[in-house]
Amino acid sequence: MVKALTADDPEQVGPYRITGRLGVGGMGRVYLAASPGGRQVAVKVIRPELADEPGFRERFAREASAAQAVSGAFTAAVVGVDPHGAAPWLATLYVPGLSLAEAVARHGTLPEPSVYALGAGLAEALQAIHAAGLIHRDLKPSNVLLAADGPRVIDFGIAMEAGAAALTSTGLVVGTPGFMAPEQFTRQTVGPAADVFCLGTVLAFAATGHGPFGTGSSHAMGYRIVHEEPELAELPVRVRDIVARCLAKDPGVRPTVPQLLHELAGLVAAGPQPNSAATAAAPDDRTRTLALALKQSPWLPSPLATAVSGVDHTVTSQAEPKPAHAAPAEPATPASKPAQAPTQASPSQSRPWARRHRTKMLISGLLVAAVASLTPVVNNAISDRGDNSPSEGGSQGSDDPKASSSEPVSAPVCDDSGQSLVGSGSSVQKTAMDTWIKDYSAACPNTQINYSAKGSGAGISEFLTGLTAFSGSDAALEPTEVEQSKSICQGGGTGINLPMLGSPVALAHNIPGVDSLVLDSQAIAKIYTGKITSWNDAAVKELNPGVVLPALPIQAFHRSSSSGVNQTLSRYLTATAGNDNWPYAPDLDWPAPGGLGAQSSSDVAEQVKQVNGSIGYVELTYAIANSLNTVNLDTGADRPVEPTTETASEGIAASRMVGTGKDLAVDIDYSTSAEGAYPLLLVTYEIVCDKGNLPGTLDALKSFLTYTAGAEGQRSISEMGYAPLPAALATKVRETVGTIA
Repeated sequence: MVKALTADDPEQVGPYRITGRLGVGGMGRVYLAASPGGRQVAVKVIRPELADEPGFRERFAREASAAQAVSGAFTAAVVGVDPHGAAPWLATLYVPGLSLAEAVARHGTLPEPSVYALGAGLAEALQAIHAAGLIHRDLKPSNVLLAADGPRVIDFGIAMEAGAAALTSTGLVVGTPGFMAPEQFTRQTVGPAADVFCLGTVLAFAATGHGPFGTGSSHAMGYRIVHEEPELAELPVRVRDIVARCLAKDPGVRPTVPQLLHELAGLVAAGPQPNSAATAAAPDDRTRTLALALKQSPWLPSPLATAVSGVDHTVTSQAEPKPAHAAPAEPATPASKPAQAPTQASPSQSRPWARRHRTKMLISGLLVAAVASLTPVVNNAISDRGDNSPSEGGSQGSDDPKASSSEPVSAPVCDDSGQSLVGSGSSVQKTAMDTWIKDYSAACPNTQINYSAKGSGAGISEFLTGLTAFSGSDAALEPTEVEQSKSICQGGGTGINLPMLGSPVALAHNIPGVDSLVLDSQAIAKIYTGKITSWNDAAVKELNPGVVLPALPIQAFHRSSSSGVNQTLSRYLTATAGNDNWPYAPDLDWPAPGGLGAQSSSDVAEQVKQVNGSIGYVELTYAIANSLNTVNLDTGADRPVEPTTETASEGIAASRMVGTGKDLAVDIDYSTSAEGAYPLLLVTYEIVCDKGNLPGTLDALKSFLTYTAGAEGQRSISEMGYAPLPAALATKVRETVGTIA
């Protein structure tokens, strides 16, 4: 039940309008809120005493950024974070349902088959969390939501990166007594095995209604967890065996998350009476079908399933009503709202760049339609090339009066056949894909979609071996991959590239006293090859007249792991900086010597934030999330171009079509000097067959991709820092999707 707001609750947190209170935890208050586009989110606002701890905000920013990399069918995606506001906060997608704690309190314990399904879903969620380099640390009944299609793990508010320093100060144990591992109490290294222990306690609670170590003070609970054995006599025999192994005192003796997922998914697939054939099934078969199994067959007992499906999202009556305002109120004074998170940052609260971007992110969705009149290059490329017109059938809009290629409907035209889709690939589009799947599934509940952000290369490999219905990739298929696709695409089909979104790559900088910085490709190349080593270098000063640049050494950070952003920046420099300044061939691996490497974009952003004089390149979404200043590019246009979703869309519009037939691969013009066009960007494709797609997936595939390329799908991603497709190209994608077979 959503509780009413009280006088000391905020009305707005970041871009989210607060509508009710969901609960209070050890880290802070959790609110139900609405995004500017109307999506429901859960916002956790951190307690002031934690926010004031030395170093807390920096660690919170690092860990929240890592949490944004989590992608999975059984987690609630992190969609926003602000570690540096008056009150730090973190927002996740809202999952309608009951917490496990509420469900047990209202409807009793779960039967054995439901415990297996719960455990399998939680294990898959932990696998996704650990794959992103995180340890959850607070898996407990109130952080597990029961939804109609399976459980969800929520609340990454105190998650920490594996191997990183703890979020809180020395001496403060973080977690919930009774659902913590022994190493959390003894302050030993906390790794993935700690989450396995917590999973065991949650399963015991689900089956018995109480934790396996009883109740009492945190000290009493901690002593029992560290020194005594759990009480498991009430558990069914098979559940008892699983839980006992999870609760081993020695972390090294506990089963791993993949082992648990393999075992529990097999039990779900086998039903109440496991048989040898089911338990011998391949691990990939079990995990790949888990979400579908929970979707198609009720996994909760009937009364609880009914309660979960009919959960009430309305706000209860207010005990302490907030004052009503006939007109927008002035900001509350500290006396009236001492703990309120800022609604709109004032000039004294926010840096100029962050203020500009917040405004742009809120209105970017309204500008999507206007892009059509500003996209002559792509429009001409599509209109004038006969070989790019769909050769079979027509646009989906022409067949359905509810859809139109020029006026696409805001809601998807659902496929009600009960088909499911499995996709994998690009991690760049992870947040966009999570949002697309959530919004599409809300409108089309009969279609189950799972997407794993494993990286472009892994996604293409899975598609080319027939494991997935589609793949997300930050680069178009290579000719050898197109040839290989002919063995998967049946009936003479072949793999095609469907552009779906753009991702601006921003150069983020940390120069004390300098908010706005302009660089051109030659200066960037010289910085990354060590030819420019100080911020007051003459070449940099020439590009920034009137800006006082300090005599501060430059520390350049690059991605040390294979990445599309490496290739994107290298392609840009190869095309524009000249061979003398940039002699390296574009590659997924960073080619230039010197500088310092960081494993992921979140790591690069964190290093830039911490190191004065630093510069690094990240997807715009990471720069926004970390409130980093970014470089405006001197492209030869009349004015330098700022990295935004709008300017990146213009960069896509300046590209040309290079695919033939139904293949819509585009070639970014990195050397464009078109006004307002940001060229340093990558395009992410969804890869499918032009014909001969996986049996039993075609209708769902066409429905889902038509939605993602439609006005509503493109509008939703523009609010996150992604560049929507120019209108002409989006129309072309929808038309092509309508013809795949």
